[in-house]
Amino acid sequence: LLTGRTGLEVASKFAGAQGIMVKPKKFRILMAGSRDLEATGKWGTRYMTWAKLEDRNERRFWHFNTHWCVHSNASHVCDEETRYRGAKTMVKAIHELVGSEPVIVTGDFNAEMDERGPQHFLQSGFKLAVNEWVDSIFYSNDWELVSQGTGSAAGSDHHPVYAELRLKPSPSALHVK
Repeated sequence: LLTGRTGLEVASKFAGAQGIMVKPKKFRILMAGSRDLEATGKWGTRYMTWAKLEDRNERRFWHFNTHWCVHSNASHVCDEETRYRGAKTMVKAIHELVGSEPVIVTGDFNAEMDERGPQHFLQSGFKLAVNEWVDSIFYSNDWELVSQGTGSAAGSDHHPVYAELRLKPSPSALHVK
């Protein structure tokens, strides 16, 4: 249904009602998956989903997406500590999966930028491309930020965030003659 309406291809399983989609003519999906963040809130298990992608120039990178908890219920507490625990789980899993390859992290973090969860990404070497309320895009040092911004909320309580990122030349490409 989504592919028919958007022309995009599902790149990762939609775990916890969120996932990753790509333009199939621009990217090849090499690997995909999801992981429980161990930071459950009122609406159930929170996940990170990922896809390892390759562009038309055979440059590979990883895209991670998430939607952190926002509310508590009788059996699960969602607070700054819960989101911080999810951030630590995410960063650890990213490092285990990726090694030194380029990374983009997108999501509804349900946290202001001064909370420990988003700060953990910055303290772990990620850069912030854009943030609007609780929605953010982080990226590894392998990227150059070309542009960023926000769109219209149009039917949502969130404004979409976007960033144009360009992969920096790999060190091995700089030495090729």
